[in-house]
Amino acid sequence: VSGECMHITKLVVNSFVGSPHLLRLFHSLYAVGFQRFADVVLVLGGTGGAAAPLMVPVRELMAIAEDDEVVVIGVERHNFDLHGFAALWRYRQDALIQAHGYLYVHCSVIVEPRFVAAFDNFNFTDPLVIYTPPCPASNIYAFGAAVVEAYGSTYEEPLDKMEG
Repeated sequence: VSGECMHITKLVVNSFVGSPHLLRLFHSLYAVGFQRFADVVLVLGGTGGAAAPLMVPVRELMAIAEDDEVVVIGVERHNFDLHGFAALWRYRQDALIQAHGYLYVHCSVIVEPRFVAAFDNFNFTDPLVIYTPPCPASNIYAFGAAVVEAYGSTYEEPLDKMEG
């Protein structure tokens, strides 16, 4: 991965159009002092068509009066927890998406105070590393950039939660 000023980790939020959970996640990010909103990649499934990565102010996405911007990607299908993986594969060369590693979560998560330090301290020296929480993990992982290359277009096909 090239780019000296690129952050090591991107927070990939797998969501869908009209998610009732997204506002709660962003409230929790603000509550714990998270500041790296430019490193947030919000993947919205069910947009009806693909939309390339674009920086969008948070206030245009939800009822939060903040000027912070996040990267938004639109994906035509809402593929359960998995369409964000497809978006990472499609746009892995885009400067807004490139990173040394990714923390992949769902819009239904809420972060706690330890999140900021944990997010800042991921180590992706090994580009094939995969960090997993204890089971059940529900497709929430942190992984190096080479993992995206390894899974390739696997998630372009519709899969259910058990297949993913």
